[in-house]
Amino acid sequence: MVRAETSNSYADDERVASKHKAAANTPAPCRHGMRNLRTNWQWCPCPAWGLGYVSAMSVLRTLFSGLVIALFAACGGSGKGPSSPADKPAPGVTATIRAQLTIPPNEQSLAVMRDLEGLSDAGNAEAAILHAHYLMDLFDDARFAERASSRDVLAEIAGRPKDAMRGPAATQALAELLVLDADRILELDRKSRMGQELRVLASYDAVGPANRGEVFQAMQELKRIRDKDGPLAANANLRLFGYCRSALLDAQRFDRAGQRIALSHCLYPLYSSDPEPYFAEHSEERPPPPDLAPLASKMRELASRHSDTRLGQAFASQKAWIENYSKAPGLVSKIDPLALRLPTVAHARPYDDAPILGADASSLGSEVLADGRGQVAIAFASERPATDVLKAAETISEAGADTALLLVATSQRLRVPKGDYWSRDVGDAPILRAGQIAFSLARLESTKDNPKERSADTKAAQWNAQHSDLTLHLLVSPSKWTLASPLGRIAEFAVGDKDASAPEVLQKALVEVRKAYPDEQGIILVPEPGTSVGALALAAEAAHHRPDGMPLFPRLAIASKGPKVRKGNQLAVRIARRALASISVDPEILSSKVPVAMRCYHALANTNKLKSATVRLELPEGGRLSATGGNSRLQACAKDAFAPLMKSNALRAAEVQFSATGK
Repeated sequence: MVRAETSNSYADDERVASKHKAAANTPAPCRHGMRNLRTNWQWCPCPAWGLGYVSAMSVLRTLFSGLVIALFAACGGSGKGPSSPADKPAPGVTATIRAQLTIPPNEQSLAVMRDLEGLSDAGNAEAAILHAHYLMDLFDDARFAERASSRDVLAEIAGRPKDAMRGPAATQALAELLVLDADRILELDRKSRMGQELRVLASYDAVGPANRGEVFQAMQELKRIRDKDGPLAANANLRLFGYCRSALLDAQRFDRAGQRIALSHCLYPLYSSDPEPYFAEHSEERPPPPDLAPLASKMRELASRHSDTRLGQAFASQKAWIENYSKAPGLVSKIDPLALRLPTVAHARPYDDAPILGADASSLGSEVLADGRGQVAIAFASERPATDVLKAAETISEAGADTALLLVATSQRLRVPKGDYWSRDVGDAPILRAGQIAFSLARLESTKDNPKERSADTKAAQWNAQHSDLTLHLLVSPSKWTLASPLGRIAEFAVGDKDASAPEVLQKALVEVRKAYPDEQGIILVPEPGTSVGALALAAEAAHHRPDGMPLFPRLAIASKGPKVRKGNQLAVRIARRALASISVDPEILSSKVPVAMRCYHALANTNKLKSATVRLELPEGGRLSATGGNSRLQACAKDAFAPLMKSNALRAAEVQFSATGK
């Protein structure tokens, strides 16, 4: 399976399933003639029905075998069954009969079908096969070529009014008739490939797969029938096309997440590899979503086959449909990082289908509400002024979102199996795809004349409580990047053509900050006038990730102005002193409490120079915990952090090494 290095029909995806509710068909009485192989023709009521496309992505349905039994029970009655093939010689199928099995049907087609039915009841296997094959072709011609004459003949065969031939119930009923034909063929010849394949196709129409695992299995069965190139190859191929067509029609109604899922369903009939990874919950685990252009090309290949069969017009109609679909608007355009000139970064989470801010933001609020994640993406070219991001962020905030996603270009390496959508395009080289850098809007100040100061203050307090005690800011200007806090200025880094190492230097400085303040989670970026979107993205990436791609500051926010900075360099000195601290403990089972001891050790560094020492803890059985070595403050740090865990694990001794050398 495709896996990205850096769950199952539409109904499996809860977000999409809530938007994929088909209109219910209102039941209406009608008369339905159905040939029972063990009874005479019977009549029973059924819902109104028609010949729409079979949706293989529908909800779970009753297994076909139980459904047929229920239908027979509802019809009731019994009659003398057909003669056994051994009772009398089977009449032959004439050339005249074969000549009338045309599409479109002619005036004699219905009578010929009755003749074939009689011959098959008399034990003629060839007649049973011809009857089933023609019924299947009429069925597919009515659906895929939308031919009225084929629909009318089917209405006569099924004993239905012509104007009732609409809706899923018609597909269901005719599929059941085809299953009966398949059973008749297998009764006459249990090894008949035609009978076996017919039952597969008819059962697919009658029941349909209920989850992605069943979809993959069903598509594999259809492909096997198609590739064997037998009498039903064209019928199987139409169902492959129809599954993808249903997905594309669904895609027009969905948001970006729904479109991605719908387009990914097209991979089942068009490619041989299982596309399950395309439905992964997290974007880091998914390959990039499929694009319409290659899918349309593969669908044209399907529609170009079998033009010399009775279903040639059905295939021509499908080819015309995909041509029109490819040209018509309806799908949201794909995100091409190169075409959009997005800034390039080494590490970013792949874009995850959030709404994108467009020129017209009038519907943004409803999109945010429908998406439910409170996120809106911004797709700005790298050279665009970064202050435009602030304006966009305010629009996003007014629409009810709390997070702005700056779209970037990032690379991703895929492990691609044979027969996958990407298998022809991807070798060992990574691919470029759209990524996202998330900025909280909690620190965003309004740029309007009447800012909502109370709201801004509340958000600021919330941000500090959750992510930042220092309230770190990174001011990004065209000439320098400044790392500062209300408690003091920490460092400045020159940028420009001659100083391209700013991201690396910034990362080193921020690593020291995290050593000194390991609980610090957030940093606020402030784009200053003249700064480009590309520079803002580089600064954000440097703050967000370590050089190896591991998280550095996991929470980023954006603001329009920096803090009021206290004079002096006391904060920078404190950071340098605290960053030297390290703690190790023996036995290792106590290591989970090292962060607790480190908070205590760092607190000492705020008022005194750190001291290196080894503290030994002893807990005799039935006695009290004692500490030796170091001073009383370090002993207290060690006791508070490790004593409870020593007691719960019945440890009699431990050794804690406090170091202030940075090693």
